[in-house]
Amino acid sequence: MVTSRGLLEAVLTIPPGRVLPRALVPAFQTLSDAAVGLVQGSLSRPFSCRKGCGACCQQLVPVTEPEMHALAAAVDAMPPSQRSTILARFDQANRQLEARGLMARLRRPPEDADGQSELNREYFAAGIPCPFLEGGACIVHGQRPTICREYHVVSPAERCDHPYEGGVEVVDVPDYMANLITTVLGEALETRVKVTPLTLGLDWVRDHPARLPAVDGAAVVVEVARRLATAL
Repeated sequence: MVTSRGLLEAVLTIPPGRVLPRALVPAFQTLSDAAVGLVQGSLSRPFSCRKGCGACCQQLVPVTEPEMHALAAAVDAMPPSQRSTILARFDQANRQLEARGLMARLRRPPEDADGQSELNREYFAAGIPCPFLEGGACIVHGQRPTICREYHVVSPAERCDHPYEGGVEVVDVPDYMANLITTVLGEALETRVKVTPLTLGLDWVRDHPARLPAVDGAAVVVEVARRLATAL
C-alpha cells in the first residue's frame, strides 16, 4: 500500500473465513513491524533502543484483548518450570500494585488525559518490571504486543531511566496498531474491545476466555492495513 513515507509492504498470513480475533494477532504484528520500518527509514537519527536497556519494560503497557489472549497462549505453551516462573512474576507484580494502591485505577483507568498521565507516572515510579523481562531482555520478544513494537526513542538510551524528567525523544508513530485493532474490531463486532494493562492481562483472559466472537479475518486485516497506510 502507498503511504506518504513510501510503500507499506508486508507478507501477511490470514486464516480463511471467520476466525476468533486472537488468530489475527500475527498479521497485526507484521503490519506493526512494517509501519515501524517505514517510520525508521524517514528519520535522520537511528533508534537508540538496544537489548538490555529495558527501562520501557517498567512502564504501564496497555494491551488489546486479542493480543492478551495470544500472550496467554504463549505462556500456556511454555515448559512447566518456565510457565510457573512467569505466573509467579505476574502474581508478584499484581501484589505490588495492590500494595501501592494502584490496582483500582488500573482496573478502571481514568478517562481524562491528565489522570492517565498521572497513573502512568505512578506505575513507573513503582519500579515493577514486566513479568516477561529476564536478564534485561524480553523472553516473548517475537510475540510482544504491538505497543511494545512501536515504542522507540532516538535520544540516549540511559535517559529512559528517568522518562518524566525531560530529554527522552520518543519516536512519533502516526497511529498505534492497538488503536486500529480496537477501532476496526469494535466496528466489525459492534462492541467495545477491551484494553488492559499487561500485568493484569492473564487474570483478565482467565475470567473472559471467549468474550469476542469470530470475525471475517481477511476483511478486518485489510481494513486495519488500509487505515494504517492512510495514517502513515
